[in-house]
Amino acid sequence: MTVESFLENTNIEWEELLNDKEFITFEQFSRLKARTVEVSGRPWVAFDIAKTILTSHHSSFGFGIAVCQTLGKAVSFITNFMCIRQKIFSSYSVEEPGGLKIVFTPTIELGEDEEYASIAVLTLFYQSVASIIGDKVENWVFTLSYPQPEWHQEYEKAMPDNHFLFGQSDVSIFIPNDYLNISSLTYEPDAYHIATSQCERIKKQQETKQDIVLRVRCVLLSSDNLFISLDDVASTLNMSTRTLIRKLKAEGSTYQLILDNIRKEFAIWYLTKSNMPIEKISDTLGYQEASNFSRTFKRWMNKTPSEFRLDAAKKKE
Repeated sequence: MTVESFLENTNIEWEELLNDKEFITFEQFSRLKARTVEVSGRPWVAFDIAKTILTSHHSSFGFGIAVCQTLGKAVSFITNFMCIRQKIFSSYSVEEPGGLKIVFTPTIELGEDEEYASIAVLTLFYQSVASIIGDKVENWVFTLSYPQPEWHQEYEKAMPDNHFLFGQSDVSIFIPNDYLNISSLTYEPDAYHIATSQCERIKKQQETKQDIVLRVRCVLLSSDNLFISLDDVASTLNMSTRTLIRKLKAEGSTYQLILDNIRKEFAIWYLTKSNMPIEKISDTLGYQEASNFSRTFKRWMNKTPSEFRLDAAKKKE
């Protein structure tokens, strides 16, 4: 299967996945997840995907993990900087009797993607930390916030000799104290300081970018008619239109790009998750004519709204 055929109907271009400076939206993540499960026939396929992602693939973040002094230092590094690689979970650590617990808190409602996302983040964390000590990892405790699935044995195959507790109050990993002081095989103090500095810079840059882009998204999504003008958005944010344009341009974005991304996400949701007539979807998304919406949607997805809805319905059968 080619990359192009695999990504068909996911609204994701291969170049987007290779872009180290931008995040795909959660809506895109959800469609990518559905496609991987459809193609593989394995609801637990996130284990397989996560295992193909080496620590070195994470640029400065992965490099920093590899050169930490101890496993405990690596855990601290990950919880501090994992936000520069993904935005679905935030994380923190808390000391408990006998070890350290790392808790992963969803930043959005995961819905039917909860298991896939949880498997991915736990496996990536497990592999990143375990890889630096070059030894077998045993007796770690993984808690999951959803009921035990029928394929629960796949968890044990993916991370053998560890413990999995389902239906818990959070998603977490408990690491026994014996592991925390194990030295890294690839510790490099100078390299660690360089990686830390680079990650701090990336984190700050992302926070600055998200501040203005997310603020514009929030204004658009919270307006009564869903989509308001650029001038109105600028006024709501207490700045001139020219200043808003300049700030967005500095971050590689525009008002129209943000608006189109929101429209695209909502359009796909309405077409796949509701029975709303296409004319009503067009009106809801702020298009004056349904024909304009159809042309724009076909430019996005290479299919008309009707064709896209029909294909989505067939895949559910």
